[in-house]
Amino acid sequence: MPPFKKTKLKPGQTESKHTGKMLAIKWMDQNEVHMLTTIHGDGQLPIQKHGKITMKPKCVKEYNENMGSVDKTDMLLSSVECVRKTIKWYKKIFFHLIDLSLLNAYSSYKTVTGNHIPIAQFQMALIRQIIEKFQTDRVPKSRPPTKDQPSKLIDRHFPSEVPATQSGRLARRRCQLCKKNNKRTNTRYMCTECDVGLCAAPCFNIYHTIKC
Repeated sequence: MPPFKKTKLKPGQTESKHTGKMLAIKWMDQNEVHMLTTIHGDGQLPIQKHGKITMKPKCVKEYNENMGSVDKTDMLLSSVECVRKTIKWYKKIFFHLIDLSLLNAYSSYKTVTGNHIPIAQFQMALIRQIIEKFQTDRVPKSRPPTKDQPSKLIDRHFPSEVPATQSGRLARRRCQLCKKNNKRTNTRYMCTECDVGLCAAPCFNIYHTIKC
């Protein structure tokens, strides 16, 4: 398939290339939009936006109608997801399922209570409730006196978000446990009591149940 021309399109203009049933189309909205499709032609449809009629490729219109909720899901999860690029693919699937469970719980919470809090705030509240309910004292009965035990093993610790910068931008800290395992992972969460950055899952729990 020949490449698109490098000339800049005006808003509403399109350029398309065909090869067999494959259509590649470039459409200028506020920015360039590129689409690949095997079920559409290069026809356009009139769309009313902000009181004006604009032309939009049919494939873009149908994508927006059918995939809008997927894009919204990705946008919501992008700020709170626990998936990291460095982990193996099957672990990514596992953690993505946890993220989707969080999103479903968040959606149900808003529907039932009518309380539209940010998803990050909901996630932190959920983490705290789970820790309060299931955290147990894992120090063995034959443990030495409390004064010889690190405070992180005997006190109750809760995750919190890394404070934003003075300019209001989201801040991250390097995960202390990943660092000890020679991994470089930046996280939005930390333990305030220990003053260390820790991934919400699973590093936070591991760090507070083992000597490291």
